[in-house]
Amino acid sequence: MKKKYNISLIGLEIDNDNLGCVALTLSFLNILEQIGRDMGAEIDITAISYSDKKYECNDIITNYDVIRVHPKQISFWKKLKKAFKEADIIFDFTLGDSFSDIYGASRYIKTNLLKMIAERYSDRFILGPQTYGPYSKAWARKWAIKLIDNAYKVYSRDRQSAEILKEMGIGDVKVVTDVAFGLPYDKAALESNGKIKVAINPSGLLWAGGYTGNNQFGLTIDYKQYLKDVVGMLTADGRYDVYLLPHVGTTDGAGENDYEICKKLHDLYPETNVIDNIDSPIIAKNYISAMDVLIAARMHATVAGVSSGVATIPVAYSRKFSGLYNNIGYEYVLDVKVLDTKAAIDQTMEWIDNYKKLEESAIKSKEAVSAKLEMLTDDLKEVFKAV
Repeated sequence: MKKKYNISLIGLEIDNDNLGCVALTLSFLNILEQIGRDMGAEIDITAISYSDKKYECNDIITNYDVIRVHPKQISFWKKLKKAFKEADIIFDFTLGDSFSDIYGASRYIKTNLLKMIAERYSDRFILGPQTYGPYSKAWARKWAIKLIDNAYKVYSRDRQSAEILKEMGIGDVKVVTDVAFGLPYDKAALESNGKIKVAINPSGLLWAGGYTGNNQFGLTIDYKQYLKDVVGMLTADGRYDVYLLPHVGTTDGAGENDYEICKKLHDLYPETNVIDNIDSPIIAKNYISAMDVLIAARMHATVAGVSSGVATIPVAYSRKFSGLYNNIGYEYVLDVKVLDTKAAIDQTMEWIDNYKKLEESAIKSKEAVSAKLEMLTDDLKEVFKAV
């Protein structure tokens, strides 16, 4: 009879307008499936989620229950406590980058409360590979230290986060990488006309000035002007085909929507091609992998680019970009909290002109990623064996 493990997941969504969050989830489920196959075991999952959608189970992940987050309902907290007490292991990814107060106090408090309760009822609470910080408020920093200190294991997706945790007095951190690098894909079939295919993923969040609407992330560029000028230069140059590719939001216009910005840019530059049939991160990666160049402000869009060997220009609005890419030796990160608008445009166009160098770097980085994901998988197998 196969051994069966009960696993709880926090901060991993199977259904979300942000395809990066879904990419993270699907990629980690692939890792769990691999561990189950290698160990000849079955895995039951309980996901603490903001959606009722379930994962399609197979012979490894045989059950995928969802406890939908309803903070105001007593029944939710009872179900949560029961799931955590019964779990052999609890994994928390905080959506990859939300273990920080950068996105506001409300999100930080909600996600930390789940961590706190998990640690109360489980002695195997694991923080999956993610970015830690920044913590701009003293109370946020103090709470983070306590939660991280109490975790059974702590994984970082970048060395920079690990160094920051070390400065906070937390040294037992294993540096791996973002699990979304392992998301599978099949290159999309696009018409070949001899032109260089450039995909641009505009961020609805940055276009709006962040959640506060007043340049929340402290950009030193005019993001709208940057996009308009880059798209205008590329469409005016006969060497390029320009594709506008959303990674967050839906066609109905709800939320921090990349689709809306794609439409605005297309209205200004009708020569562009809008990709509007993306409903999963795998489909997004299929399209991205067919490009020669990707310019993106959404973290997991850039992850899809680099991991498929595409010349990728991450438009970095927080240190999570530099931390992640320094860790795998990919240096072509556009820091829009340092550069002014003109310098950012000039740098972007220079890198596009030399995109083959970026492509070579992306291919080399894939090797570093594979080694780090293998290390993570082997490490987690030992955790499972110890249950």
